[in-house]
Amino acid sequence: MTPLPDRILFFLLCSLVFVLPVTNAGVEIASALGIIVLFWKWRASGLLRWCEGLPSRRVFLPLMLLLAWSLLSVLWSQNQLSSLKGFVGKSLQSVFLFLIAYGSVTSLKRIRILITVLLVSAGIIGLDSLGQYFWGNDFFVQASMSLGRVTASFKHPNDLGTYLLVMILPTLALVFIEGEKFFKVRSFRRGFHLLGWSIFLGVLAAAMGLTYSRGAWIATLAAFLVFMYFACRLRLILLACGIVFGIIFLPLLAQDRQVSFFSDVIGAPYTLGGSGRLVFWNDALRIIRDYPILGTGLNTYTLVIKDYADTWKAYPHNCYLQMAAELGFVGLAFFLWLLGVVALQVSRQILSMPQQPLRWIGAAFFASWWGVLVHSGLDTTLYSSKLAALFWVLTGSLLGFCKLQEGCIDGKK
Repeated sequence: MTPLPDRILFFLLCSLVFVLPVTNAGVEIASALGIIVLFWKWRASGLLRWCEGLPSRRVFLPLMLLLAWSLLSVLWSQNQLSSLKGFVGKSLQSVFLFLIAYGSVTSLKRIRILITVLLVSAGIIGLDSLGQYFWGNDFFVQASMSLGRVTASFKHPNDLGTYLLVMILPTLALVFIEGEKFFKVRSFRRGFHLLGWSIFLGVLAAAMGLTYSRGAWIATLAAFLVFMYFACRLRLILLACGIVFGIIFLPLLAQDRQVSFFSDVIGAPYTLGGSGRLVFWNDALRIIRDYPILGTGLNTYTLVIKDYADTWKAYPHNCYLQMAAELGFVGLAFFLWLLGVVALQVSRQILSMPQQPLRWIGAAFFASWWGVLVHSGLDTTLYSSKLAALFWVLTGSLLGFCKLQEGCIDGKK
């Protein structure tokens, strides 16, 4: 029988991903309770079993080095109190969420439950987005559209776009799986499942389109390309889906948001202005030039930028530049090291999986993970409370899924 702390942790993980789109408070409460239960589990299991439950050394080493460097940055920070708050409230929380997710994915049953909770929550947000578009306000926080763009319960359309890109590809994979089953065994039940998942995908895709988030669209395109690599048989279908999306929403982008895909002004040359991002990135580079190795300290960017920027004095809309500015090239190198190890480990495991439907699901979430990383280079993704929590949960779950599959292949489970 599964120990009580493990069951509570999994329940809290499911609760967190369910309420994540709607409330920051719910995420914080679920995270805090999860950390308490995680310590309870570690205390009850003993040091040896505690060590056995950690990720492999290849993953754990860069993760701990990144955490340690974030803590050390408090010493030379431009604002030590702000850095200490950022370490406790962001860095530590992210690592614990990663460990909770990694340790909770211990069976295929749990994977199915977690995916179900994720998609049910995503479906509610998709319907909320369409409700906001047609009736003006969303159902949860009564937020109105932002300049003709849907936000649902998120603060900004770009945040909603990032959330949706994580959910769209797994849903698309489920459509493929149900379609394959339907064409093998033509039955009313299979047809009903296929129709249901197709409608669900349409809701999410429509919500994504109505965000008019060019960064999220680019990130979704990148995720599609990664998915194509793992699901070669589906390339033409994926290409067709992308073309249909572009035919529908590119004209609406010009009509409703009044920008083109490549320019902030309709009819202008391909300026790639990115709504001022080139200016924001240049300001971030000025900070990096002054603090290249150590950075200005964790969680200090919005304070330091006031001395560098003439206009926009907030986030640079590029998480990698912000990380380099705050933690220096050393901190950024630890983070990229961690991403590289995770990417290599997950991709190898997915390619070795014999079960085709399960491989598609794993590849879809892995491709979505890559999409989040792409969007992090265009927005504040990893510095948003909700989206950062989603990213670390997704990362931990992917590694836990790979560990589970490795055990199945080796005959251990």
